[in-house]
Amino acid sequence: WSGRRQYWPRRFAPLTGTDESRIKISRGRKRSRCPMRAAGSTTSTDAINAELVGLSFSIREFEAFYIPIPPEREKAQKIVDIFKPAYECENLKIGQNIKYDILVLRNYGVRVGGKLWDTMVAHYILQPELPHNMDSLAEKYLDYSTIKIEELIGPKGKNQKNMRELLPQNIYEYACEDADVTLRLQN
Repeated sequence: WSGRRQYWPRRFAPLTGTDESRIKISRGRKRSRCPMRAAGSTTSTDAINAELVGLSFSIREFEAFYIPIPPEREKAQKIVDIFKPAYECENLKIGQNIKYDILVLRNYGVRVGGKLWDTMVAHYILQPELPHNMDSLAEKYLDYSTIKIEELIGPKGKNQKNMRELLPQNIYEYACEDADVTLRLQN
């Protein structure tokens, strides 16, 4: 990885057992009615045509979970349905470009509920002249260099992979970091 990277004490975990994942996420949500950063890793930047590759959640700073989503639509829908209550509850949802996540989840029958906080929109309001992507915000406000998407799928162009081509163990740290950094930016 390039650039400054600080390894703060953190707990990022790939969770393959959906029961274990659901319990951890539900327990954190109910315990303090805390905000939740919930995001999806997808196959495309086009929200209407994107398929979920995984879900990542962060309920506390420096702690995040990743749940891989299989390519088969029926299996994927079953896993998404397990986490539907976490998305549809009235707790605060935090996102970076949260509109994208909402559109992708809508394709799986999820109607995101509760108040929404978008770090990209918030930063645009505060400093419209600066870049608003998560990598730039993490550098500026957290002094942290994130894992860049190009490190996983390669540079833009015809040879660029998509997230579906990667194994979950190659995605989970990127996805967990995305959820955690967004939560920390909001805080």
